[in-house]
Amino acid sequence: MLITNPRLPDNPIVFANKAFQNLTGYEADEIIGKNCRFLQGPGTDPKHVEMIRAAIETEQSIDIDILNYKKSGEPFWNRLHISPVKTEAGELHHFVSSQLDVTLELGKLVELEKERETLSLEKERSNDQLQYIIEVANVGFWTRDYHTGEISCSSEYRRIFGLTPDEPVNYDKIIEMVVLEDRIALIQRSQESFATGKSFRMEYRITNRLGQVRWVETRAKALTGKSPTLLGIVIDVTERKKAEADKALVTREISHRFKNSMAMVQSIANQTLRNATDPQTANELFSERLRALSQAHDMLLREDWTGTTINQICDTALAPFNSTFGHRIRTHGPALVVSDRVTVSLSLGLYELATNAVKYGALSNESGTVQFDWNVVQRQGEQKLHMRWIESGGPPVERPARRGFGQRLLYSVLAGELKAKCDIDFAPGGLVIDVLAPMTADVFPQLEGISRSQAESV
Repeated sequence: MLITNPRLPDNPIVFANKAFQNLTGYEADEIIGKNCRFLQGPGTDPKHVEMIRAAIETEQSIDIDILNYKKSGEPFWNRLHISPVKTEAGELHHFVSSQLDVTLELGKLVELEKERETLSLEKERSNDQLQYIIEVANVGFWTRDYHTGEISCSSEYRRIFGLTPDEPVNYDKIIEMVVLEDRIALIQRSQESFATGKSFRMEYRITNRLGQVRWVETRAKALTGKSPTLLGIVIDVTERKKAEADKALVTREISHRFKNSMAMVQSIANQTLRNATDPQTANELFSERLRALSQAHDMLLREDWTGTTINQICDTALAPFNSTFGHRIRTHGPALVVSDRVTVSLSLGLYELATNAVKYGALSNESGTVQFDWNVVQRQGEQKLHMRWIESGGPPVERPARRGFGQRLLYSVLAGELKAKCDIDFAPGGLVIDVLAPMTADVFPQLEGISRSQAESV
């Protein structure tokens, strides 16, 4: 992830997370202050660069694949998303961009297209050459007699359909293997080819003799005359279909996570700009909060976005304060795994609470302490998560005139994500926050592993 500031000359980079550094090989001090064009190289398409420039000039979002270069000089295809971040007044404040290395993905697509072109060219050569290419490429060859329905086929064709080497093959036997939803379309395409002499290509599913459901691709053409014949090839494309489905799933998941991240960035920007007294303070607060967000994302990346324990969240969110206040900040609770979306919200919430404690609360003097505990409790026969933030030994507490970012985060984001009840008590002796949340599978991925004996009856 990168953040640039278009209000400064040449729209320089003002933030680059660790994932970007790992991707490109550049260190933070080699990135900050530069324009993103330093990733471009001799193979970068000027048209792609111009499309990005136009989007930035018109303050629009853009998704594009562009050839970039790492510090080592190694080229890579960068799936780039750029989105503007604006103030409530509609003024451009920052650009936020994400990067994803799709070199292998695009390379596989190019290789697949090359294989298809090769097969198309080889069909025009002699029968001996074509047969050799078909065998090497794992392509099944077949011919079908229009009048008798008899099919002559290669060994690869028999393998795909689960047929024995010497088994007679006819059209009725094969068409029965085609999944019903695809069968009518295949019959129609074959009949059209016999009627017009045109070739056709179709992908469809079969349930072969071995009971395996396979995706196959057929390319065929009818030879008309006294003995009409349909001839063609068949390819087992099951693995490609699976890869395409996996890719679509990953793309949807990446899009969902990115939109969630962008919504969080937009919320942070809006809250920061709304309450800041001057631009410098706004920039400092915005950068601090983005660093906390970045640390939460780095933590999720290490865990492959499967969620993290509350202990890990505490260690990461409170790490900036431990060197100075480590002996005065105490945390305790079981190793409960929470979902990725709760990880981000809870990380930001703890960071904001600790920041406020340093500025105004228990950590603003020499003796105050902070205690953050969590546990599974039984309430009316249901398991619930109870979290408590307690400040003590600090200056007298007064209820603020308005809610700060931390309170709004707790009420609107954290409580919303957890469907929790959130109570904030500005007690004279110190701030006390209680969060009581139902334990649902979407928030606690390992819910089934939490036994009733772990819960405290209350």
